[in-house]
Amino acid sequence: MLRPASLVLVLLFSGPAFAEPPGAPVRAGEVERKDDVRQGRRFVGSVRPLRHTKLGAGVDGFVQELKVREGQRVEQDAVIAQLELDVLEPQLEAARAELERIDHVVAELENGTRQELINEAKERLAEAQVDVRSAERKLATANRLKKSNAIPAEEVREAEDAVRGAEATVRRLEAALSFLESGNREEKIQQAKAQRKTQLAEIARLEALETRHTITAPFAGYVIEEHTEAGAWLSRGDPVITLEALDTVRIRFPVLEDYVHALAPGADVAVQLGSLPDRIFHGTIERIVPTADPTARTVPVDVTVANERTPHGGVLLKPGMFAQTRLPVGAPRSALVVPLDALVLGGRSPIVFVIGEDGKVAPVPV
Repeated sequence: MLRPASLVLVLLFSGPAFAEPPGAPVRAGEVERKDDVRQGRRFVGSVRPLRHTKLGAGVDGFVQELKVREGQRVEQDAVIAQLELDVLEPQLEAARAELERIDHVVAELENGTRQELINEAKERLAEAQVDVRSAERKLATANRLKKSNAIPAEEVREAEDAVRGAEATVRRLEAALSFLESGNREEKIQQAKAQRKTQLAEIARLEALETRHTITAPFAGYVIEEHTEAGAWLSRGDPVITLEALDTVRIRFPVLEDYVHALAPGADVAVQLGSLPDRIFHGTIERIVPTADPTARTVPVDVTVANERTPHGGVLLKPGMFAQTRLPVGAPRSALVVPLDALVLGGRSPIVFVIGEDGKVAPVPV
């Protein structure tokens, strides 16, 4: 058994020694003695995904295309499925065209009356003023002729009516010119702008519906299950796929309530899987769930472990796998410690390779 703290260990650079081919690069490290080592106790648990979600349809519609399959990895924001947009696209196009028309109306009102219209109104007013002076001259002539009884009184009254009519036309044209020169009323401009805001809201509503017709991945992960196919009708909320994040997995260990006080988030732990007995995985205590099972008197402790990709694009650690660990829950004591990578598993008991005083390397069970 390993005893002196001054012995030097042989460590492989990349993982457990049993997995390395002959001639793999190595480095040495010293055995250390620490006075705050806690005795470990064995706990078992199951692998879980770091995130799990069942993606659903945001609107009613036919599935135009399902772009992913079970087992496939997808990146965040990748398109999962597309619903048909045959009805929505014409509505959105018409709404945008109406917004363009309203924009032109607002611009016209803000720019005021065109100068050509003002000039035309001034010319009509000038012509009406000429008509007034002509009618006044005719009335003066009629009054002179009336004094000599050269024309009947009826003609004088007709000349007076002509003057009043011409003057009324001048007043109407002056009011029209004043209206054109003053521009559009502010109330009318604000009404047009309010119509523009209403139309923008309608376009935003239609665009939101358009976005909901495209179902995207909220995070990077693996498609665990398909719930629909192309051509199927989906109602709002119907499931499309089940997605799980597996680049990092969470392993939940039920820990007896007597021991959980000795643990803290952030502590490093070693994890083994029943299906991979010769591998040790580095994990970190993510959280201690603040609740206890009233029957078993255990508290859930979640440990996160970085997953590994397989050559075929899958992952090594899969949800549901059996896992075990030794958590440091005992009383502190003095002990010899070695780096985790120095341990060689797979035999009857773990061993480390030790460099002796003669410089030779020998295996030592621990």
